[in-house]
Formats: sequence, C-alpha cells, structure tokens
Amino acid sequence: MPMQNNKTGTRHVRTGLRHTAPTCTACLATLVVAQAGLAQAPSFTTVPSGLSKVSSAKGVSPNGRYVAGYAGTSEFTGFGSIYRWDRVTGIYSTKSSAFEGYGRDNGGPLVINSGAVFSTRTTNDASTLYVWQPDTGGGTTVPSLLPSWPNQFFSGVSTDGLFIAGEASSTEGRLPQFFVHDSSLPVQVVMDSNSEAFRARDCAGITQPINGLRFMYATQYTVNDVGPDRVVIVPRAVRWQVGSAIPIVESSFSEFLDVSPRGEYLLGRANNQSVIRGDGADRVLLAPISPVIMSSPFASRMSDDARVAVGIALDPLSNQREAVVWRKGQSAATLRTLLTSAGVSMPAWAASTLQNVSADGSVVTGMYFTAQEVLDNVSAISPRGSAFVAVLPSLNDNCATARPVTYGTVTDTTNGATRGGVSAGNTCSDEQAAPDVWFSFVPAANELVTIDTCGSDFDTTLSIFAASTCGAVGAPLACNDDANPSCPSGNAAASRLSANVVAGQNYYVRVSGFRGAFGTVQLTISSPNRPSNDTCATAISVGPGAAAVFSTANAITDARPNCAGSATPFSDVWFKTVPMESGRMVYRLCNSSFNAVVSAFDGSACGDASLLPLACTQNNVACGSGVGTSITVPCTANQPQLIRVGGLFGATGSGLFSARFACDQNNLSPYAVAVRNDNPRAYWRFEDTGQRTVADTMRFDPFSCGDYPGEYLRGATRVQSFQANALSLNRNGAVRADVVPQLRAIADIASCPNSTLEAWVRTTDPYAGVVLTNRGAPGEYSTTLMIGYNPLGTPGCEGRVMFVSDGPGTLFGAMSNVRVDDGRWHHIAAVRTRVEIIPGLVQVRYWVYVDGDFQFAAVPGGQGTDHSGTNGQYWHVGDAPAWTGIAGNGAGPAFNGEIDEVALYCSELQPSQISNHFRLGAPPTCDSIDFNRNGLFPEDQDLIDFLSVLAGGTCSNAPNCADIDFNNDGLFPDDSDIIAFLRVLAGGTCE
Repeated sequence: MPMQNNKTGTRHVRTGLRHTAPTCTACLATLVVAQAGLAQAPSFTTVPSGLSKVSSAKGVSPNGRYVAGYAGTSEFTGFGSIYRWDRVTGIYSTKSSAFEGYGRDNGGPLVINSGAVFSTRTTNDASTLYVWQPDTGGGTTVPSLLPSWPNQFFSGVSTDGLFIAGEASSTEGRLPQFFVHDSSLPVQVVMDSNSEAFRARDCAGITQPINGLRFMYATQYTVNDVGPDRVVIVPRAVRWQVGSAIPIVESSFSEFLDVSPRGEYLLGRANNQSVIRGDGADRVLLAPISPVIMSSPFASRMSDDARVAVGIALDPLSNQREAVVWRKGQSAATLRTLLTSAGVSMPAWAASTLQNVSADGSVVTGMYFTAQEVLDNVSAISPRGSAFVAVLPSLNDNCATARPVTYGTVTDTTNGATRGGVSAGNTCSDEQAAPDVWFSFVPAANELVTIDTCGSDFDTTLSIFAASTCGAVGAPLACNDDANPSCPSGNAAASRLSANVVAGQNYYVRVSGFRGAFGTVQLTISSPNRPSNDTCATAISVGPGAAAVFSTANAITDARPNCAGSATPFSDVWFKTVPMESGRMVYRLCNSSFNAVVSAFDGSACGDASLLPLACTQNNVACGSGVGTSITVPCTANQPQLIRVGGLFGATGSGLFSARFACDQNNLSPYAVAVRNDNPRAYWRFEDTGQRTVADTMRFDPFSCGDYPGEYLRGATRVQSFQANALSLNRNGAVRADVVPQLRAIADIASCPNSTLEAWVRTTDPYAGVVLTNRGAPGEYSTTLMIGYNPLGTPGCEGRVMFVSDGPGTLFGAMSNVRVDDGRWHHIAAVRTRVEIIPGLVQVRYWVYVDGDFQFAAVPGGQGTDHSGTNGQYWHVGDAPAWTGIAGNGAGPAFNGEIDEVALYCSELQPSQISNHFRLGAPPTCDSIDFNRNGLFPEDQDLIDFLSVLAGGTCSNAPNCADIDFNNDGLFPDDSDIIAFLRVLAGGTCE
C-alpha cells in the first residue's frame, strides 16, 4: 500500500478558478496566496462596507471568490455605487456614478472569475451597459448598437463573460425588447417582432455553445389590455437561439429562473411552484420548510449541476422573507438552520433572502434585515439590507452522507467541507487537515476499475475503501496522491488508482487535498477492459448526422427496463445525441456483425434507472454487408436523448451507429410526384418544419432528411405559396447543401455530360440575384442559374433568366428572351448538354426554359472554355458568396424574392418533361374580381357579396354570382381564397 509522501519543498496550489484559461506559471505564487485566504469550512461573513446601507449581494463569481452588489447612498435612492468584495484579499472596492440599484437590477450586478463586474449605469437620461474592472480601476461602456433605443439595461452574462444579455427601450416608459451582445459581433435583437408588447426582463441565463449554438433563456411578460382600467401581465418562459428573431415557448414553464452553462438543467416556475428539470424527473421545491412553517417557497438560482438551489420562503405569521437552501436528496432548510447545525455563529435578523449561488453550490450571497429595519418597513420598500456571503456545509462531507456514484464522471467540491473519517495513517500524503468529501460506489461486475481526479482544479489525494457501512471503514484498499502516469491533460497533481472490485459489494471513495488544498473535484470511474461507453453515464456523444464504430465485447448488461414485448439488450453500450431541432431522430445500426436490440431514452435516464424507454426495436434487416436495424424517436431541440444498443439473446459484436435528424414526410403533390419520377439527384421542397435542416425529398426511407439534406442559413424563412411553402430570402439568408461527389458531379461535364437545374421563382427585382450555384469562392468555376444579376455588369440582363458557366473573368451560357420580374410565380429550367458533332469535335450547349417554353440561347456576356466545375464546396440556393454587388444598380448575388421546388438532375430533361412540370405546378388562375357579375368592378359591393357568401349568406345578384373558390384550387372556403381575392382587388396577382 503506497503511503509514502513523494512531495518535497513548497507546493504551488492552483486556485480552482472555473471557466477560465489555464494560469501562467509566473502567476502561480500569487494564486497560492489567494487561495490560502479563501475560507473553505462552513462560514458566514457580512460584506464589509463604508456605507450605512448595502443594497444587495446579487453577484458571486462561479469560483465563489468575488461578491458584487449595489450600495445605496441614501435610504430610498434608486441609484448609487456598485461594489466588489474579494473574499481572498478582503479588498472592498466601489465604483460610483449613478448605477441602477433599485427596481431594474434584474440580473445584476454579476461578476465573473476574472473579477470583472457587469452592471447598468444611468447618465444623461439614458441607461447603458457597463463593465467594471476593479483590479485596474478601469471601466468600459458597452457600445450602443441600437441608437434608437438609448435605454439599455443589464440582465445577465455568460460564465465566460463573452455574451451579455439585456433589455433596451426607446424611452424610459416604453416596453423594452431583449437583446444579446456578443463581444466580437454587433448587438443581436432576439425579439419576435410579431409578438404582443411585453416587458423584457428576468433573463435566466445564456448557455455556452451547444453544438456550436448559444441559447438565451428568459421570461417574457406579455401585456394584455383587458379593459380601460385593467392591464394583465402574463409571464411565459421562452428560449432564443442567439441571433434568431423567433423565441421558442416552453409551455410547461411560466417562467425561467436559471439555466446551467450547458443547458442540461433548468430552474423555473410551473403551477406556481419552483421546479428543477434535468434529473430524470421534475424536482419540485415544495413548502413547508422546517423548523418554521413557511409558505410560497421561491427558488431563484441554482448551482451548475442543479444539486443546490437558493431563494426565499415566506413566514405566514410575520409576513417576512427567510433565506432558504434546497439541496438534492435532502429536505429544504433555512440558511440559519443549515449553518447553525454546522456550528457557525450568525447574527440575529428578522428577514433575509438569498440572491445567488456559486457554480459549485458551495458559496451563497444574500442580504438580511434587522428587526428595527423590518419595523421601519425598510425590507418592504427598499432592496437594501446587510449584504452577506456564506459557505455552505458540503453535501457529502462525511462517510455517512456519501454521494452515490457509478461509472462515468461527476463534479463535486471540497469547498464547504470539513475533514474527518480517517486517521493520518490511512492517507497517501501530507494532507494537513485538508477538507474531504465522500462517495459510495457499487460495481456492476467483478473487474479492475480505475478511479481518477484528472479534471480537478487543485492538488488532490484519493482513496478507496471496501466496506458495507461507514463503521466498517478501515485501511484503504488503494490510495494515491499524484497520478503516475499523469492525466491526459498533463495534470500530475491529480490522483489515479486502480483496484480489483467485486460485483454488488459497496465501496467508499474519499477525495481530499495535499497540504490543505481544496477546490472543484472531477471524479471519474472506469473499467479499462470494458467499452468506454458501457454505462449510461459514459455514453459516447454522437451528433446529428454523425456516426461511431462500436463493439459490445466485454460489456456488462444494465439492469434497466425495456419496452413491453421487446427482448432485453444484453452486453449493452450507450450513445448520446442532442438534436438541434424538434421533430424526429433516426438511429441506425448498419454493417453490424450481430442481431441487436435498440432502446431510446430521455436524456435524463442516467439519473433514474427505472425510467421507461421512449421506444425499442429488434427488427434486424440486411444493411450493407451485415445486419442492422433502425429506430425513429420524437425529439425536442436541445433536449438530449440516450440510445442503448445490446445483443439479442446474449449476442455480442460490432457495428456502426449513426444518428440523423428525420425531416417530416412531405405530402407529395402531383407536381412533386412528377419531379421525383424524373429522378433528380436532390430535390428541396422547403416543406419541412425543422429550424435548421432542409429535407431532400429524394429520400431512402420515409423518415430521413434524404440523401442530400441542406441547411437554412441566416434569415432564411418559409412562407405560404401555391405549392404549400416556399423559401423567402429577400437578400437575407440562403440554403446550403454539402457538395458530396454525387452532387458535385452535376456541375462536372466529365461525370454528368448532361445536367438540369430547375426551380420556381417569384420576384419584382430586375436584378433578383442567384437562384442556384456551386461557386463559393472567387477563384472557383461553377454552374449557376440566376435572374438579372450579371457579375460582369453586362447590360440587357434585367429580369431575365441566365444559365451560365462562370469563373474568374468569364461568364457564358444562355439567357431567356422573357423577363420574370413581374411578381408572379415562374417555372425556370436550365439544361446543359454535351454533343459530339463529329468524332473528336465536342460542343457544350446551354438551354433555358421559362414556364415550359424554350428560350433563345443568347450569350449573356464573356466567352471561355467549358470546365468541370468541381471546385465548389456547397450548392447555394439564393446566394453566391464568391460575388459582390454591381456598381450603379445596387444588385448583389443574394436573391431578392421567393424560391421553391429546387431540383438538380444528372440528366437532360426533355422539353415534354419540362412542359409537364410547368403544367402540373402552375399556380391556379383566379376568377374575375366582378364577383357578383353585375358588370361593375372593382366596387365595394363585390367585396360585400364575397364576404357574405363566404360566411354562408346570400349574394346581391343571385343566382349569377361566382362560387367561393376564388383561386380555383379546389379547396373552399379557405384563407387562401380570401387572400387571393383581396390581393386581386388591390391590383395584385392571384398568387
């Protein structure tokens, strides 16, 4: 048993800062001194202040070192100073100049690990966002990029400090809107411009990037004007993709209160209760709270892992607030009860509240009011009291409260812990009264397990004990101080041990620190002889559209339920996917060497082993060179799913696991059926409901997104058209599809001697832009279909369809005789053929069709030699990144208008096929606007008679009036008849 201490000399203990870059070596000495003064045992401290009152203690940095708040200058003022208190050095700093501290301090001030404080400052009748750097004395006003909205208020900041959430309004009294400020990009307004007026407040938080995207969680307060003297403000929980204009409403929550950095946990209000989501089932934070019976518990913040939540409850007798802590697996308790039971002396107060909690759940901030202040009604009319910070007792401070863990990784902290449970002779190092935390572990098999603390941010020590009860804990089975070999991250100060364990036997794991060190613990338990994803907790992440090779050899079988009638998956392994949009996910096994059973679970299943699966399948079919199966499961954007793969009747083997988003099945129209029958390589109809993925209708199964799905970019939206939905761009957005070899070949004359591009378009812009191209960079050659836009500036192209081969300084092909910029829907097709005139003499021909008619093959400009066009990385619908605007007419490559039914063919469509496509897809023709057929039009009576018949009434010129199917689409009565009638009445077109 290795008990020798191999460390000599002075140790540099790292601070435990969270969400920051690694610290430079030269700074270590300063950080050692800093950590030495940071209290780790349970404690209570009043924030020092030179002022008579302290407004609040809203902010605590994720690492628990810094506290920030507002300090009032008089009893009822709404403005004053922001302060920051460094718990390490004891330095209390203030920054004055009219900082908002009363009424509008929704989320701030907040402070991040670097010590920077984010707040709101009001000057010259305008409010701005402000970032204060107390260590340097400097401060920066965040530039206002919404000049017509001068009042900007701080709501929240991401843990890395790169994203600021806020609200802005044009005047103090006007209802504001949300925005997110990216330190490297302009302000992005994230309000649904079509929503009702609302008061944008209570930003719960901003996530770190999830699959490359950030999300802001907030509460939108909708204002309902229900009478001359009554206004009702209704909260609703909303989630925004940062940069999007449309919020996603969380119907089960009325408010969002907090969100973990990666979005795994949400704290909100549902049915007038505080609820934490993300633990396998909603965790409701309920009253009453002992020892004082309290009602209306309201949690406001939680730790990153959601094990600790803080807030207030109400004493119904005194009608005063009390600070309350909710801890997972324990009864809720007032802060006073929690600390006094740990032996911490606290001042008397009559009312208190908790306002924030550090990322690891060990440090809380709040304020309290004395009996005299309550008597003076200060707590009811002013947010000021005495600000405090407290270190909570650790949840698993001793063996008796050990935290159950299994294979995989968990995060914990020794901050707030005390030392106890083992003698000095049963440790691996010179711990010098370092605090410790305890875990309990029951192996699933007789095997060798490896336990490490590689991700921890301090110098750890690690021990494992074989004992059924805490009373039986004796000498450790194994222990370690410094990992040898060191962790993959190179952290030699972390610990690692290996031990042979017995299935079903209980083991205790203890983590402490070298020479008093403490901080954030990352504990990992694994078995080197089993698959790395052998348990739910160690599931391998496979993103949508990705795949992973796997093997079930040596895997154990989880004791979990399966679907009724489905076999148990033996020797199972696990995968995890986070869908990027709502709809369905398809999980497939292909080229497997064994018959498998697949089960899909909600992403919280690891925390609840009794949770039933969402779906199961064991239908194995031929797939590639082996067998395989697939399962289709409903999904919600950003809500993780877990997939369990095991063998049928004990079989083991290997295979390929893939995860794909399943676009909705299109209801194919006669037009779409005709297009599919002519066998395009890709066919994008824009009928899908996904937020990102564009379905390719040429799909290999009814639930996939097709072989070549695309992606909606920027401001691309879908609008109703004669063929259901169409892509609306208006020079803002595009669709992009990867140019895999099968799609690249369409522009390659060697691979596809004959090819066709096809689409429906509607525009009123004579320089509408690019409909379809595979050119993405200035040096590339490609094949392009465009309207009116000629990058060489050749005159006479306005409103005309052009089909070209293009490249640096060259543009040649065909152009239509007719214009299509009349605001009506037009079918356009472009055909390229390779013709060998005589042996050895090859000619490449370009043809353009508009509305089924062949157009003269005019050359739109330039000459050149044909090329393969294989350079493009993507096919772009509605944009051409390689080009810019044309001087003089303001035209650019981004399309201005609507595009629909885009198809790519590696074949030449014949004139009869093109004519048939136009005939089947042509918009319906509307009736005359003279609805009552009295010979007078347009007149008010036509509109009156139309609406009367629509409502089931009579017509003034009956029985001569037209039928109600005004647009002759065979559907009536429907909204499209009304829209078409009003459009034609106003002088527009039928579509």
